[in-house]
Amino acid sequence: KIRIILVVVFISCAVTSIVTFFIPRQFTSTAIIFPTETNAIEDAIRNPQFGYDVEADRLIQLLESRNIRDSVIRKFNLVKYYEIDTTKSDWYEYLRKKYGRDFTCTKTIFMSVVISARTKDPKMSANIANTIITLVNHERERLLKQNLYNALDALQKEYYSIKYDLDSL
Repeated sequence: KIRIILVVVFISCAVTSIVTFFIPRQFTSTAIIFPTETNAIEDAIRNPQFGYDVEADRLIQLLESRNIRDSVIRKFNLVKYYEIDTTKSDWYEYLRKKYGRDFTCTKTIFMSVVISARTKDPKMSANIANTIITLVNHERERLLKQNLYNALDALQKEYYSIKYDLDSL
């Protein structure tokens, strides 16, 4: 009975060692971001409070946005990295699934957001995690400016409407 157990353990260890030898090495790099309550630099300097659930959820939405994903895919040529055949009709969906598996964003109990990048090259993983942080800052700034332009446009329309009404009186 003991002999059978020892043989099974030995065979299991041998098979595990052989299978592990054929699995490609992968390296994970992580970055941590603390979302702020405000996007204004002056306000963040005056009151350096970190955000709560809402801000962390918004940050995750930005990190998982198509703009960020497509920018990372282009910058690091992930189509070539994953060896994806772009002649197939579902190549982008396959690329998106691979990206979603290797690059994740999760919220911690401390309301920070952890970005994880996993590739075959440790430097590439680190570069992608750092690039995602840079891209999310640019995307946040772009959205803030777009919202300001939309607010300005709405105020101008309201102003001209009221001005027209006054002039017609």
